[in-house]
Amino acid sequence: MQEIGGYHAAEKQEPPPSVASCNGDGDKGADQQGTVQRGVDSQCCDAATHWRIAHVRRTRVKPGSEGAVAFHGAVAARGVEKRHRKLLQAGRTRLVRHGRVHTTETFGSSDEFPRGVPQAARVDDMRIVNWNVNSARTRVDRMTDFLQRHDVDVLAVQETKCTDAQFPYLAFEALGYEVAHYGLNQWNGVAIISRVGVDDVRTSFPGQPGFAKDPAAPQDVEARAIGALCGGVDIWSLYVPNGREIADRHYDYKLRWLYALGNYASTRLDVPAVFLGDYNIAPRDEDVWDMAFFEGKTHVTEPERAAFDDLLDLGLSETTRQFTEGGYTYWDYKSGRFGKNEGMRIDFQLATPLLTPIGGFIDVEERSTKGASDHAPVVVDYEVGGDASGASKASGEDTP
Repeated sequence: MQEIGGYHAAEKQEPPPSVASCNGDGDKGADQQGTVQRGVDSQCCDAATHWRIAHVRRTRVKPGSEGAVAFHGAVAARGVEKRHRKLLQAGRTRLVRHGRVHTTETFGSSDEFPRGVPQAARVDDMRIVNWNVNSARTRVDRMTDFLQRHDVDVLAVQETKCTDAQFPYLAFEALGYEVAHYGLNQWNGVAIISRVGVDDVRTSFPGQPGFAKDPAAPQDVEARAIGALCGGVDIWSLYVPNGREIADRHYDYKLRWLYALGNYASTRLDVPAVFLGDYNIAPRDEDVWDMAFFEGKTHVTEPERAAFDDLLDLGLSETTRQFTEGGYTYWDYKSGRFGKNEGMRIDFQLATPLLTPIGGFIDVEERSTKGASDHAPVVVDYEVGGDASGASKASGEDTP
């Protein structure tokens, strides 16, 4: 065990030659009873001209009724419903935590910023986290524990692996968070969980390409991107296609997806925005445990790395490495990779100039425990300049 930047850090740990493939064919996710939606478009269409608005659930205390909560729609969190409903009925609709208290092993460093839960639409400093949870329903308790343990403002989630109706909203609402989720089936799935507001929700970005196993079939846009304004910051939770193998159509799809992301990101440089999540790219040789092992495999090829560098060349800043040099974010379950420190750095936060990173860490201990995701959460604290509210229309987006 080593100590880095004032925090105890478990030594880095394990990777994969290729992450499990996630194909998004299947049901397009019919609207569920009680789901709050803004805008309408039930078809899976070209994201450049249509926006499907994700399911945003909000809990509110009813006027004149102490501790009562207005539930919106059916509750899908079966395993945790009873536990979290009790919290809501007790009137616990907002979790207030003062200061930054780190009680787990981390990799990297982050200062403490004393403050309570922000109440304004715009927040001057914000803790933003990205985490590929590899099934939200399986790890809902780990997620809620993490939010409380690390005083998180916004959590961008990847691989929720569920439909909108199946997402465990209630567990997060019990802690005072709002949720925007976009999931079509048991593959992929992205979410934004925020205690500083969830507004202007967008599923998919303009020009986002689609994919299907059959090249002759409609190439539907998958549930790999969701954006929302949280505390005046434009948050984009991203699950970049894996690529599978270099000769696979999925590899070309990955490169086209990244190119389209760059085109969109170039329109957001003048507002506080962060594009974060599982990029499925190791940009440098030191971002994998053994380059020889990855020879001829995806995640480390020159075209993938060039696509990642192109995002930085636009003016985005990769904000995690400066606080977590040498750290990995992913360790394959196979062959005991974590215990042997055979990992990869493939999860990132790319921010526009109006966001100034002031601290960060990788929660390696979260990955070390039984039942963990194969990815560790990546945490970055920001000072926020400007406000992205209303800027979506200025950039030419078709928002309802």
